[in-house]
Amino acid sequence: MGQPHIVFVDDDKNIIDSLRRSFRKLESEWNIVYLDSAKSALIECCTDKPHILVTDLKMPIMSGIDLIRDLNENSRNTCCIVLTGTADLSVATNLMNTSNIFRFYIKPCAPIIIEEGIREAILYINSKEYKNKQINLSIGDDFTNSFPIGLVSVNKEHSIIYQNRSASTILSEKDGLFVGLNNTLNAISAATNKKLHNTIDGVLSNTGDGDINAISIDRPSFKPSFKLIVSKKNKNSINLSQAMIFISDPERNKFPNAALLQQLYELTPSESKLVEALVKGYPVDKIGEIMGLREASVRTYIKRIMSKLGVTRQVEMVRMVMSLPEVINPE
Repeated sequence: MGQPHIVFVDDDKNIIDSLRRSFRKLESEWNIVYLDSAKSALIECCTDKPHILVTDLKMPIMSGIDLIRDLNENSRNTCCIVLTGTADLSVATNLMNTSNIFRFYIKPCAPIIIEEGIREAILYINSKEYKNKQINLSIGDDFTNSFPIGLVSVNKEHSIIYQNRSASTILSEKDGLFVGLNNTLNAISAATNKKLHNTIDGVLSNTGDGDINAISIDRPSFKPSFKLIVSKKNKNSINLSQAMIFISDPERNKFPNAALLQQLYELTPSESKLVEALVKGYPVDKIGEIMGLREASVRTYIKRIMSKLGVTRQVEMVRMVMSLPEVINPE
């Protein structure tokens, strides 16, 4: 680490002015930025990633919670210190389970306490433990974000501790599932929401049908229901009071990649594109139009492909291809 880059965020101008006065003596030692909104802080953090963010929780338009979550997506290397009122203490405690939440302090907090927290954070960032953590977080995120299935971890209050990219997309659409107050995982329907929370509670307390359970979530759009598998974390996990929720969206297109089919089954480029079209539901005559082939030639191709795959029926070929694991390409 070079010169520590510290960002303070609070919508209260008086607090920002007070912080500026208190930390002026350290401006030669640290590169310090003072901002009055989470939005401006997010821009600062994305363009010039700070080592440490010190933020208030309650702010208009964009809260400190939202700032930290967005920051965790864009800058895993930023260590966060949270300033909170007693009313937000439970929210702040839940945030401690989010990566890189280093400390939180109750307001009003003496500047010397905040300074000590920042210095401890600097020491932590320079430690081997922190560097190893960043490597593991990066590997873990890349891995789970490649899942086409939504993955959510919740605590016993049903608050979301972690969500992968697929889950974030599902929840942002608010079509059956959404993120509620205190970052809780909720279903749109009150009755279904109660059933969802009871299912999570049952898995965590072992009063349900065991360590794993399932539930369907209907969608206002009338698209096929989400299928959820709720499972307790394994016995080797550090926090056994968290549940893992796998969200499957039947509406999602699970089409094979032509290049992968070519590698797996030694198909020619034309054969792999034909299989891809079949799985997508195109009829033989339409495939012929797309590929510039006569219908008879398409059927000859299909027979040759089935022979390579070791199947005798077209439905078997489609079932085999659809059973392949799906992976989302990184953005």
